[in-house]
Amino acid sequence: MIVINKNTTENKIALSLRQNQTEESENFLFVFTNDFTKQSFTANLKDVSTFKERSNIFCIDGNLFSDLQTGSWHYRVYQNPDDASEIDGLKCVGAGLMILTENAEPTKAYNSERKINSVYGEE
Repeated sequence: MIVINKNTTENKIALSLRQNQTEESENFLFVFTNDFTKQSFTANLKDVSTFKERSNIFCIDGNLFSDLQTGSWHYRVYQNPDDASEIDGLKCVGAGLMILTENAEPTKAYNSERKINSVYGEE
């Protein structure tokens, strides 16, 4: 799952697309579809990763989504060597869930409270 903030000019996302690629390419076509309205949006993005054999990193400007509804979206990523704007003939190399938000605050996945754990049956 990726999270895109509409109020941030540079959202960095990391995906692992290499295992599905059939040829080397820095260009990818992203197709985003809103789960509720079924509205679709496409974006041609360039892989900016310096270690492409490990992961693909994309910088997405949140202003691209300024007119779109926040919430749950699904995305599909297509290998796009010729920088095309249509998915016809392109190979899908990844898919997943995107949350589009206006909230700039990150969510905390832990707390700093000290805990004592008791383990029974071990010496």
